[in-house]
Amino acid sequence: MSRPPTQLESAIRRLRKADPLRPVHVVVPSHLLGAWLAPRLFADTGHLGVHFLELHELAWKVAAPRVLPEGRGRVPENVDLALLLAEAREATAAAGTPDYLKDAAGMAGFAPAALRTLQALASAGVTPEALETHAPASADPERLRLLARMARGLQSRFESAGLLDRASLFRAAAEALPSVELGSVILVQPADVPPVAAMFLEAVKAHHPLAIVGEGPPPTVAPRHNSRLRTLRERLGQPAKDPEKESKGPAGTSLTRLQQGLFDRAGRGTGATGEGKGPAAL
Repeated sequence: MSRPPTQLESAIRRLRKADPLRPVHVVVPSHLLGAWLAPRLFADTGHLGVHFLELHELAWKVAAPRVLPEGRGRVPENVDLALLLAEAREATAAAGTPDYLKDAAGMAGFAPAALRTLQALASAGVTPEALETHAPASADPERLRLLARMARGLQSRFESAGLLDRASLFRAAAEALPSVELGSVILVQPADVPPVAAMFLEAVKAHHPLAIVGEGPPPTVAPRHNSRLRTLRERLGQPAKDPEKESKGPAGTSLTRLQQGLFDRAGRGTGATGEGKGPAAL
């Protein structure tokens, strides 16, 4: 006895209605979810031409045919960390850098934390010039100036090596659209998407069919991200079902909301019919 189609299967069928062989790229928040979904999708018949990948991997697939002939490529694993370590030594040697920042730069966790900060700033469109402009009015002007120097120097090192950081990759991918190999795109349980990635998704929607499946992470875990996620869905033409309810979330402390979001199993789907909010609902 065949089972009813899941949300993801129904979305794929809709996107392939005019062309059964149209490639479909399913963007998942993690490889683990993609590995879980792949063997369960169309379990009765199997599937062909459906690819599971993360958002930055989709961006690379679009950008690669354009940037590789130009001699540019993605940043290999940990290379950005090595470049930042080298840049941090130069940036902290600048005149006027306080001793506490020099000491912090020598600590084991400084480079990974600084790299995550610089990546978040770049993804949000915050430039080194903006950091320097706001430094005088900040609580710690020298720290912002150090971040600005490191951001500028790291970007220069990327350009010299012909490497694209994550923010530059999304911009290059948006410029490379439309893509003859992309076909259709489905976002599965979209999480918090930085502005530069949202810009890429808007460009994808302008040239290719795009659908959203799943409501994303529970609002109890990170309620401050709900507004950006709702805005993304609206910009992509697929608003959340109940944005008002989604934005409020439950009352209580942040620890209470986190515990409830992580461990409360109520309402999570366990069947194969697409009911509930867990992976089975897809």
